[in-house]
Amino acid sequence: MQQTSLSVVVPTRDRPALLGPCLESLRSSLRPEDELIVVDSASRDPVVAAVASAHGARVVRCERPGSSRARNAGAAAAGRDVIAFVDDDVRVAVSWADGMAKTFEDASVAFVTGRVGVPPDQVATAERAVAVKDDAEPCRR
Repeated sequence: MQQTSLSVVVPTRDRPALLGPCLESLRSSLRPEDELIVVDSASRDPVVAAVASAHGARVVRCERPGSSRARNAGAAAAGRDVIAFVDDDVRVAVSWADGMAKTFEDASVAFVTGRVGVPPDQVATAERAVAVKDDAEPCRR
């Protein structure tokens, strides 16, 4: 059985300091058959593309800003079995790509979202809780 491959799309705009750690965490999780696409959503800072390239990401440029436009451009550029969207301020676990791919091996699965948590160093300054479902048991709809 062939393993499900991922196209990971990361929209960003003028946030290279956040993008670097995001891409580093993704690189530690992605497998050789996966692709990483950073969509530069009209950044004014040329460092954004340099950070993406330094992490081996393919850069797609949008001349008009907007996260939805960026996600659509990334989806259009994607070439793998499944498209996963990750925001530029996210850090994924090392097991993330394997977990995503394994989930989509079930033909009845069309959409997956992961658990979202606040990093320990940001808990005191978080404006609001981000986790809606806080237990470890998967939820199926």
